[in-house]
Amino acid sequence: MAFRSWSILMVVAAGFFAFACSTKPIKETEVKEKESGYSSVFPDKPTSEALARISESVLTINCIGSYRIYPFGDSEQVLREDLNDELLRTKLSSSFFSDNSVRGTATVISNVGGKIAFLTCAHVVDFPDTVYAYHVGPDGRTTKYLRSVAIKMKQFNFISPFPEDGSVSVLYVDTEKDIALLGKSLETELARGIPPVRCRLGNALDLNWGSFVYVFSYPAGVKMLTDGIVSNPHKDAEGSFYIDAAVSQGSSGGIVLAIRDEIPHFEIVGIVRIMPARFSYYLAPSDSAAAEYEKYWPYEGDVFVRKRTDLEVGVTKCASADAVRRSLRSDQDKLAAEGYDLTEFLKQK
Repeated sequence: MAFRSWSILMVVAAGFFAFACSTKPIKETEVKEKESGYSSVFPDKPTSEALARISESVLTINCIGSYRIYPFGDSEQVLREDLNDELLRTKLSSSFFSDNSVRGTATVISNVGGKIAFLTCAHVVDFPDTVYAYHVGPDGRTTKYLRSVAIKMKQFNFISPFPEDGSVSVLYVDTEKDIALLGKSLETELARGIPPVRCRLGNALDLNWGSFVYVFSYPAGVKMLTDGIVSNPHKDAEGSFYIDAAVSQGSSGGIVLAIRDEIPHFEIVGIVRIMPARFSYYLAPSDSAAAEYEKYWPYEGDVFVRKRTDLEVGVTKCASADAVRRSLRSDQDKLAAEGYDLTEFLKQK
């Protein structure tokens, strides 16, 4: 009797299993819908060859802004509107130079007739012409009196690795969208070895929660490839988004790649823009004294306030490909007149 009951149970279970594993036909419209967006899974096919080709167009950029700084004592009570050439001449002997440097990532997006264009972030190359610093009063609040004014004298932009001296010019800056275009003219033979990026500019509005992405950039000055997933897609009308990829200083301007349909159909869906950071201040000896400091003896020298930056790794905001396309198109005719043809890069499918 027990054996018979067990047989009946097995028949019922087998029937349930067959029902659960049965499949319904997939409609053609469902397949097309799936193929129209970006992949949200880790690639199931080799990607190395396609990524290696793309990497050839990703370079590092170093920008240096050289400033002459004019200091003003608290008792001088110099206002911003008091500044003029005559006043600065009187402070010339006490002025000094200081350099401000920024490192980022730039990608070759066009190479037509030896005119090479690079895409990066505006904050990497956009150094202010004048920087004002103010005295702090006894109450700890900033006063209206200038402590110093820094005036930019020169700016140097270097792409590496790159032929000749690697210097490039700033062609276009959009500070609102944080997008910039750099340019360099090379002889035909030299230009032939600088390939434009071998994937098209995509559409970030097609990204969804969990879309899988790759990032090419230069954190710490080393070309790196990392991956991540998309969060908060469609953050604004142009489709800005966040990724959890491990990027750091030097990654700004790095390209974000998504897979359209299947390998090797990579598309640029954005560029690395902002990584949140927390700032703190601490007391430290001067740089020269720090080298001689003995931890077993009390330090009695000068003490300075230092600023420390702690990056929020894994939370990175990206400017969308749609923002890049719209921004560069606004100046496309002017750039074309200067010999920089962006037609192929900016065209839409």
